[in-house]
Amino acid sequence: TGMLAGGGHVRADWVSLQDGGLGYARQGLDQDVTVSQEGIQVGPDSLMAQPDEWVLRIQSGELDSRVQFTNTLLEHPQSQEDDWHMSTLFAGPMQGVIRAQNRSDLLQGYAVGIRAWGSTPPSLAGQTRRAAFVLGEDLAIGIDQASGQANGFAVIAGQQLDASTAMLRKEEGSYVLDFQPATDLEVKLTPRKPHRQTSPWDHLYAIERWIASLRYGRPVHRVRAAHASIRLGDRQLEARAVIAVNGFAD
Repeated sequence: TGMLAGGGHVRADWVSLQDGGLGYARQGLDQDVTVSQEGIQVGPDSLMAQPDEWVLRIQSGELDSRVQFTNTLLEHPQSQEDDWHMSTLFAGPMQGVIRAQNRSDLLQGYAVGIRAWGSTPPSLAGQTRRAAFVLGEDLAIGIDQASGQANGFAVIAGQQLDASTAMLRKEEGSYVLDFQPATDLEVKLTPRKPHRQTSPWDHLYAIERWIASLRYGRPVHRVRAAHASIRLGDRQLEARAVIAVNGFAD
């Protein structure tokens, strides 16, 4: 976006529960960027689809990482509003390694991959974008929502449920993922302390950030952990979750 439109921007934030976080960023010219159905590459960094998994590679002197993502989705939800598209690439187990400075950490857990593209991103239209995901063993539930556009999925015990009416709403002290009436599924998330807060405009030039902030305010990207209470019909489940919000500060 902005004066850097056509180029590539890679950002990786690694937040450990034991110590401080690490941040990484790379800017690439348009000739350094390759985008296809198989994934995206910016210089030596890439997120690419393999026959049975997705692979993230970051290769630099300050941070090196290789992470493999296994997909459990049987269908890949997509949505479009004006010139803004959202698509869920994968959701499921992940494993890999990340090296930075004198640190080397093994990664193992669960992940979700979202692709969003177009000329009218919510953050450049003054809109809040919210996303919430519940991931675990035999469990993948999530909604990515901006304005009235919601992209949802729900896979429980290998069965992908109908998420055509999924909506994410914010209530006092919690978030709710509501899949009714298509599926009798409701998930209440209780947020924990935020682990990471960044600016989604940090790749723009200072004059661009200043002009945009005059119109929309200052954008803030927050990622936090949450506890999920899941109700599927008469069945009750508990799990871990993550909430990501692109909003605007007062």
